[in-house]
This record gives sequence, structure tokens and C-alpha cells, in this order.
Amino acid sequence: METSDRKLLNRTFEIIDEYLNDVGDRKVVINKKPNELNDIIKFPIEEEGISDEELLEKIELYLKYSVHSSSKQYSNQLFAGTSLPSLIGEYLAATVNTSNYTYEVSPIGTMMERELVAKMSSKIGYKKGGGTMLTGGSNANLMAMVCARQKYFPEVKTKGMAAIGNITLFVSEQSHYSFEKATNVLGIGIDNLRKVKSNSRGEMIPQELENEIIKSKGSGEKPFFVVATAGTTELGAFDPIKEINEIAKKYDLWFHIDGAWGGSVLLSDTHKTLLDGSELSDSFTWDAHKMMNVPLICSAILVNEEKYLVEATHTHNANYIFREHEHDQYDLGTYSIQCAKKVDSLKLWFAWKYYGDKGYNKRINHLFELAQYATNIINNHPRLELMAETISLNVNFRIIYDEDIINEKNLDVRNKLVEIGDSISNYCFIKGHVSFRLITNNAEKNFEDIDKFFVNLFEAEKIYELENL
Repeated sequence: METSDRKLLNRTFEIIDEYLNDVGDRKVVINKKPNELNDIIKFPIEEEGISDEELLEKIELYLKYSVHSSSKQYSNQLFAGTSLPSLIGEYLAATVNTSNYTYEVSPIGTMMERELVAKMSSKIGYKKGGGTMLTGGSNANLMAMVCARQKYFPEVKTKGMAAIGNITLFVSEQSHYSFEKATNVLGIGIDNLRKVKSNSRGEMIPQELENEIIKSKGSGEKPFFVVATAGTTELGAFDPIKEINEIAKKYDLWFHIDGAWGGSVLLSDTHKTLLDGSELSDSFTWDAHKMMNVPLICSAILVNEEKYLVEATHTHNANYIFREHEHDQYDLGTYSIQCAKKVDSLKLWFAWKYYGDKGYNKRINHLFELAQYATNIINNHPRLELMAETISLNVNFRIIYDEDIINEKNLDVRNKLVEIGDSISNYCFIKGHVSFRLITNNAEKNFEDIDKFFVNLFEAEKIYELENL
């Protein structure tokens, strides 16, 4: 490496180090309008390049004006924070910059991924499970659907959907929107996705599921796929796995668990009962970039019988990459719809190796403690109202106002909170009512950080009121 390049790299890591050291003291975001950001960053790419000094300036500006998801006051999405071992793994993966599709080009990465797949499968309860890491929970859900289609309608792989007629699948009305996307991508059709009613806790009602399956079969359709959500996006609810499995098996349907959000609860000795019966499923989506605080993206699709994943994705027309050899069990690309595969296994392996099962048990339990602490604050505050039972890490609440303005005022205060930028929380609608959705998924947070969030919330309300006198 040239001396000038080394200086640039060293200074870049100094800037990153400075950023990581003071991220807790920064605003979560310095809000700017697109035209203001354009004036600051200068997005258009010119014919001539820029100097090292100008590049370093852009690096600093990117860090300054980005949303700081590692801040302890960031509670906006289902991902937050990070862990140093996994961050190091991310750096190393980018530095080596290989593809995790064959043992030949990524011997350590492929072995790490196989180990992680085995580890996660064992946590689910699969005896001979398999799987692959891929680009997000949405794609994991899609791959589960592909595996199910391969099992029940293998002719689709060569002849297309026209060969089988209408096939139907069943999800909770609280399920993730990725299933709609998957039905579109796979040519199944969004209209063939049936959304099953849920109860007041946000859990799928098993009898409603069976009713929908019977109705579909009676219409001459071919039901093939049922999903239980383990951690819904809005309420953090867990569908009744054992009851749903009984119905799926009764009608010979593939049973998938979408554990993108809540799958990591399997690492908690205290709370893993939320996923009792997960070993009965045919497939399982797990996002480590959520509760495990690993940098985006770090997702896996796990299957009880790996053969369906292999059959659904394998191609015979890539012998320039995939060949028979003594270590070909580590050629991960043979059962992936991707070609190039980033070595996402590295950041997860580093983190899990560092914390171990005991460390992650402690971290996940701490997240639940934070959620309960926030819930207690809401229940004991005269001007706050809990909007749904806190089942996992989703704490839903609102500020109490007169009924005719309660939705508008909560939304206005939430937007003011984001505009100020000291804390960020998302919102959703529960039975037509605006609800703050506080997510306690950063293991570096403590109880004082939860206290600070509510202080910032009421400060945002105060500023909003003063501005709108």
C-alpha cells in the first residue's frame, strides 16, 4: 500500500473511532431537507475526481448527517445498536472481499456459515436441519415459499406456474408485507395470499386458519403453505406455534415460522417458551441483525429438510464455479438463488463466538427487562396509556389528549420528536389509533436511557405546544 493510501486509511479509521466514541452524545439525527443535504454533500459526480482531503470531508459529513442507529435514543426500527466483534467482522469481510459461494474462494467463510446454520438449526430444534444465509428476512420468507412449492409442486421448476393452477397460502393479518411481495415475485398472485384474523394480542386465531383452509379447498384451490409469525412488526406478538402446526399437518401443508424479528428469543432461557414447538416447523426465518445487534444484513433461512432447498435452487449449468471435489459440502452457492454471497457469516460468527450462548442469553433477557421497564413507566404515568400488551420488545403507547384530537396530537408530537432529533421512535396504528412504537432492541441501553426517552418525548410535546399557541 502506498504511503498516501495508508495515511488515508488510518485517518478514516480515526474518524470512525471518533464517531463510535461520541455517538451517544450526538443527536440521533440532524434533520435536513433534501435540497439542504445536496448543498452540504454535493451529490452529483463530476468528471474530475476529488482529493484525499475532500474524500475525508465527505466521510465526516456522511457520519454527521446520517441517522445514528447505534444511539441509545434510537428506537425507531427493529434493528438498532451493534456489537464491536460483529463490527470488526464486517470490516474484515469487506477487506478480504471474497464471495461465500465456494470453499475454494472462501474456505473460512463457508465453514463459518455451515457452523452457524447448524447452530441456529439446533436452537430451533431441528435434528438434521440445514439452510443458508441470504440478503434479509424478506428473501428468507420467499425462499421458504420456494422450498414449499418445490415439495408439493416440483413441476413448477421446469414448467412454470401454469402447470398447477391456483395455489394458496395463509398468514396472519399481522404478518410481514414480504409475503405479499413473494407471491408477486413467484407468480402465485397476491389474491391467493389469505390473511387470517388475529386476536386482541395480535396472535393468529387457529380456528380462523382452519376455516380459511377449508374454504380454499372447497373452492378447488390447492393450499400449500402456512406461516406463524414469531414477533409481529407492530405488536411483537407470537402466533401459537403448536396449534398452527397441528392444522398445517392435518391438511398436509408446509409450516413456516417467520422469526425474522423474534427468532433470537430462542437464545433466552427465560423467554424462549414464546417459541415452544418451533422444532415442528418445516422452515424458519431468522434475522441476526435485529435482536442480536449484528450489522445489516445478516439473515438466514433454516429448513428441517435441506433437500428441498437444494432441489429448489440447484442448477446444472455453472460448472465453471461448482464442481465435484472433496470439500464440496461447503460450496454454499449450490443451494442459493444468489450467485455472489457476501461473507455475512463472519460478523455473526465473531459476535456469537465472543459472547457465547451465555452472553446472548444475558443480552436478550436485558432487552426484555428494558421493555418491561418502559411499560411500567407508561402504566404509572397519568398522561400515558399503553395501547397493547407488551409481549416482547414492542412497547406501544400514546399520550392522553381529548378524544377528538388524540390521533392528530400524538402524530404531531411524534414528528416533533423526530425533528428535534434527540430521540426517535416510530409509530403505527392500532385499531385506528396512533400509537408510539418504542422498540427496546439495543443491548447497550440501560434504564436511564429509557428515562431519557420519556423526558425527550415530553420536551418535544412542550416545544410543539409553544410553537402552535
